Parts: sequence; C-alpha cells; structure tokens
Amino acid sequence: MTKQIVTIFLLLASFSVIAQTNQSSDPVLFSVGETDVKVSEFEYIYSKANGKKADFSEESLKEYLDLYIKFKLKVEKAKDMQLDTIPALRRELNGYRRQLASTYLQDKEILDNLVKEAHERMKYDVSISHIFIGVAKESDGTSELNRVREIRKEIAKGKIKFEAAAEQFSEDPSTAPEGGYLRYITAFDLKRFYQIENAAYSINVGEVSEPVRSIYGYHLVKVNDKRPARGEMDAAHILVRVESPQKEAAAQQKIRQAHKSLEKGMSFDEAVKEFSEDQTTRLKGGQLGVVSINKFEKSFEETIFRLENDGDYSQPFRSKVGWHIVKRVKKRPLAPLKEMQRGLKARVQRDSRFEIVQKSFIERLKKEYDYKENTANIKKLSDQVGASFLTPQWKPDLNKLDGAAFSFADQSVSIAKLAEFLSRSTKERTNRNNKDAQEAFRKLLERFVSNNLTKYEEGRLPEKYPDFKSLMREYEEGILLFEATNVLVWGKAAKDSIGLQSFYQKNTKNYMWDERVEVTTYAMPNEHPTKLAKARKYAKKKSSDKVLAKINTADLSILTATTSSYEKGQNKDVDELKWKKKYVGANILNGDKVSFLKVEKVVKPQPKSFKDARGYIIADYQEYLEKEWLKELEKEYPLQMNEEVFQSLIKK
Repeated sequence: MTKQIVTIFLLLASFSVIAQTNQSSDPVLFSVGETDVKVSEFEYIYSKANGKKADFSEESLKEYLDLYIKFKLKVEKAKDMQLDTIPALRRELNGYRRQLASTYLQDKEILDNLVKEAHERMKYDVSISHIFIGVAKESDGTSELNRVREIRKEIAKGKIKFEAAAEQFSEDPSTAPEGGYLRYITAFDLKRFYQIENAAYSINVGEVSEPVRSIYGYHLVKVNDKRPARGEMDAAHILVRVESPQKEAAAQQKIRQAHKSLEKGMSFDEAVKEFSEDQTTRLKGGQLGVVSINKFEKSFEETIFRLENDGDYSQPFRSKVGWHIVKRVKKRPLAPLKEMQRGLKARVQRDSRFEIVQKSFIERLKKEYDYKENTANIKKLSDQVGASFLTPQWKPDLNKLDGAAFSFADQSVSIAKLAEFLSRSTKERTNRNNKDAQEAFRKLLERFVSNNLTKYEEGRLPEKYPDFKSLMREYEEGILLFEATNVLVWGKAAKDSIGLQSFYQKNTKNYMWDERVEVTTYAMPNEHPTKLAKARKYAKKKSSDKVLAKINTADLSILTATTSSYEKGQNKDVDELKWKKKYVGANILNGDKVSFLKVEKVVKPQPKSFKDARGYIIADYQEYLEKEWLKELEKEYPLQMNEEVFQSLIKK
C-alpha cells in the first residue's frame, strides 16, 4: 500500500512538473471572463498586425494590448450571445476552413517543384508529332503496349521513318495523314495530357520517347523542333469578311484600302472603325486581347508573331473567315517566377499534373501514420469484382466481409465500409473510360484510402500547424466581432430614431455650419458683351429674377442664374470672392461661355438641422454606443492581467 501511494505521488508530481513546464513556455498574458490569452497568441497577432513596426517597445505593446483586450471582450460577449451557433455564420466559417485546409492537404514541396518546372517550360515551345494506339475498354492494355514497343523498335532500327509509321499505324485520324504532326506546344497547352508534355520536354530534338500512357491509350512522341517561346502579346485586327467567292474581290479591295489609309497616317483605331467588319472588336479598337500559340489558325499566328515591335501592323493576309490586318499592341515577356508563382500554382492545381501532388501527399501520410493494409480482407472483396462491377447493378455481399480493410494511426476502417463506398460510387464505376473492373476497383480503393487519410489529417491540422489554428481563430473571432457589433452598435444606431434625436439635441454644438455665403452664378454665351455688361450692372442692385427678366426676351433667352450656399473650401471661385453682401466678382471664361458670381448674403455659423447632419450624427452615435458597450463589457468580464509576463515581452 505504501509503495502504491509513493508511486501515485511521484506520478502526480511528474504531471505537475510537465504542466508547469508547458505553462512557463507559453504563460497566460491576460484573461477576460473565462478566456485565457496566452503569450504565443498575442505575439502572433501583434507581429502580424504591426509588421515591420512590431518593435516590441513598451509603448507599442501597450497600445496594441489595449486594442486586443477590447477585441477579446467583444468576442466573449458574442459567444455568450451564442452568435457562433447561427447556421449562416457556421456555414461561412466551414467554407473558410475548407479553403484554408486545402493549402495544407497537399505536398507543398512537390507543388513548388511543378510550378518551377512549368515556368521553365514556358520559356520554350516544342514542336511534336505522335503515334497513337488506343486501348479498348475490354482490354488490359498489354497487347497495345507491346504493339507500340514494336513500332518504336522498327523506327529505332531505321526500318521505317516516324512519319511513315504514323501514317501506317497511328489511330489518330486527325494527325496520321500528316505524319503524326500535332503542333508546337508549351506548358499547360495539352490540358489533360501532362504525360505527353512531359515526354516532349524530356527528350532532345529528333528523338522518340518511350511509350506514354494517357487516358485513351499509348503514344510515341517525337520532338521535331524546339524554339524560344513565342509567349503572349496583346493584339488588334481589322477584318473584312468573305462570305462567298463572289465577294472575294470586293473584300480584297476594301482591305487594301484600309492598308493604304494606315500608310497615309490614319490611326489604327480610326481604320478599325471605318473598315473592320468584326462587330465584337470594332468598337474596342479591334482589340483581340491576349494572343498566344494555338489560339488562332496558323496564318494568323505566324503573321502576328512575325511583327518585331509594339505598334507594328501587318500586310493584308487571308484566313478562313476573310482578310485581316493585325497589329502588335504589346509584347508580354515571361515574368520572373516570383511574380508568376501564385498564378502558376493555381494553374497546376487545376491541371492533370496536380495528381502528382496529391499522390505524394497521400504517400507521406501513409508513412507518417503507419498505414497497414489487410490484404486478405481486401482480396475477399476484390474476388466479388467482375464485369458487373462496371454496371449500376453491382452490389457487394456484405455477409462474406468482416474485419478491417486497413488501419493507420489510431484508426481502423472496416472492409464493410469500403464495400459500401464502392456500392455508392456508381458514377465512378460506370465511367466509360474504365477498361478493366479490377483496375477500376483499385482506383476506387485508392480514393477511399485517400479520403480517410485526408479527413484524419484535416482533423489534426490545428494541433500540427499553429499558424492554421491561429488563422482559424482570427477568422472565427472576426466573424463574431462583426456580428456582435452589427447587432449592438451599427444596427442599433441606424434604427434608434429616438436615441439619435436625443443624441443630436445633447450635442448640437458639434454639428455647426461654418460661416457660409449665398452666391448666385450668372452664365451666358461669350458672344454678347453688351448684354453681359448690362447683366453685371443690374445684378449689383437687383434680384436674380429681375436681372433675368431684363436681359432675356421671348426671342432670345441667353442668361441663366443659379443660387447656392458654400462653406470655405467648397468652391475655388467662391473662395476668391469678397464675402460681402452684393459683391460681384470678375468675369470667368470657360470655353465659349462666360459667368460671374454675386454674393447675396453672408450667413454666420449656425447649427445644422438633424437632416443635414444625419450621417455625422449616426457615425458619432455609433462611436458613443461602442464606448458605452465597452464600459459594460469591462464590468461583465473582469480583466486579469499578468504584469510580469507583459514585462517579459518588452525588448527595448
């Protein structure tokens, strides 16, 4: 008994030491209500908010600490109001969590490497040809692979040229007659065929690749040429359409006339308006937007990229739709990787090559969490997979399935759950690209494993990545703060008409007009000097109505008069007047019009009406309500500050 007591005492002591160590490494800086704010949280948010100005001086720390305490008080109130249970706010938060989590649920190193690879490839265009042998749905692809290998051997031995082999064997009807010629490509150009892009950038000019597998079959890729990338440019054009052979001559004459006009000095924009028949670009100076390889037919692309300087335009040339003159507006050089990184990363994530990132991530998780597959149980399930697996009717026999499919970390996933997943995945099983039932089974097994590992990893993100936890806390508390402030301050200030009126009555002195002047602006065309002189003379003594009646007639109404009030700084011409009743300023010329100003009266400072000051009153009332709210919060949630911990933060 004594030994047991001693053992328990020692264990409790050791736990106490661990707790004290953790506490000392990240102590509580302050508490509001039942919420503790630790040093790590405050340091993170202080550094992030202040950036380079985060010097950890006492003055700077105190200033931000005061703001953060007020922030935490409001958040504490929002939680007590149960605003964090509002479904719309929960959906918004969950959406943000998914978006943020996605950046952690991938192999960042592999992703960065693919971004660098894409940027390097974008420096070159590669001309390629291919020989394609399709794989039938019912085939496992072995015979097709062997056939492609044999074709490659014949080419390598010199028994047949690549182009002749393409014409004879390739099953791509659009390229086989052309010796397998595809086109010049660059990074991302082949969309779902990253494997072909890889082959094109991995071999030298004149070489033929090893067999490359795509979703449709096998390819042999030959590199014909490699050149510096044409890249992108902004371009514009003039188009004269040829809608029938009978209109060819007239179209040629019109495009030649457009070219002659440009040669004589007409601007390209003017020529577009006069000659172009492309209604989508005619009113935009013929702007086509960004032009890159493979966006337009060959004649168009070759012509535009031959232009050497920005502003150059081409000779007239023919395309399938008619005659063009194209202009190089601006060449867009390839930007440095640092500038393109964000955009390229997004393109990689939308591209088929992103599968590499995902697979690498899953393999890393398997190692980290000691993934183990129960091959015997999985075989029992795979034995139930036959031709019917690729049909909607397939159902597993759950009575023959028991135990785990696989395990990792502290998780064990049953074979029955895997079977249920396969049964539900009707769309994936019946996909027309599936060639073999067992292959489809393995792909779905990989997806199921991936889903389980990813879900588990996502649940551990807050403990594995402090920055993820901090960002989620920031976002959640930001939402709560906004909602609470909207309910208790902004919304209340806008709707509380009685409170606003009362606040205005108590603070009328804060809503005063400065000294103002009432000014009449007289204006007329600058071609009646005699009438202008009369108008100025009458304006010094008469009201605007009488001046207008004196100058304007039934046959000729030329003078206008507008009266408005101004404060200093509102109107430059008014500021230059002598603010004296009946003062008439000098004539002001403005194009073909002339005007002059007359001071009608000077108004001394006086309170603004509630209507005139409403916007300012609401803003001030909101500020007043927020201050009162903070006073209530400070009483409701007493602050406990650890001064010693705060002093330890000060660095200068």
